[in-house]
Amino acid sequence: MVVATGAGRTKVCQFWAIATNDRPWRGLAPPAVVYMFAEDRKAIRAKQLFGDYNGILQVDGYAAYKGLIKSGGRLVQRTYPSKAAL
Repeated sequence: MVVATGAGRTKVCQFWAIATNDRPWRGLAPPAVVYMFAEDRKAIRAKQLFGDYNGILQVDGYAAYKGLIKSGGRLVQRTYPSKAAL
């Protein structure tokens, strides 16, 4: 959450952290993390971020990921239970 400037209230935003590490599979590239901030949680933000990606995406249960899989079928979703479900 962030404080909405001038409004004196908070609003829910999204902070993405996308990580990659192919070293266990003998990948040559070094590990990396990309961060992105969005001022809302609209599903279009996931599409903007992952729209051209083709491969395995390990994610939580955010519904926007399911929309990406249904729209193009190029992603394979690996979902793990949230802490609340454990």
